[in-house]
Amino acid sequence: MFLTAYPLNELILGQVMGLKEEMRHYIALPLAACALYPLLYGAANLLRGWFTGEHRTGQLGRSTLYKALLLLVAWGGLTIFPLSLPGVALAIFLLLAAELCEAGYLFLQRRQLTTS
Repeated sequence: MFLTAYPLNELILGQVMGLKEEMRHYIALPLAACALYPLLYGAANLLRGWFTGEHRTGQLGRSTLYKALLLLVAWGGLTIFPLSLPGVALAIFLLLAAELCEAGYLFLQRRQLTTS
């Protein structure tokens, strides 16, 4: 993703896919940020697996609730204070923030359980 967004932008997005220059620049940053998603999603899934194996699924429900609350608060704030960012960049940021929130919560909960 990162290579397609920047070093190979002209070759892949321009020549192969036929996107115009302004569209390629419009999606470059969100496309590069997508490279982080598999890492965050994978970390959250590994932690979900750990909690499931430990029969602590209540914490999985709380992590999903916190993830949803983060998105609701962000959505509410962005409707009151809109940003001048491309919509796709905002969507990718919110997706990454939600996964980071869930993975971070589960990581902190797991660390607390393993140290006590």
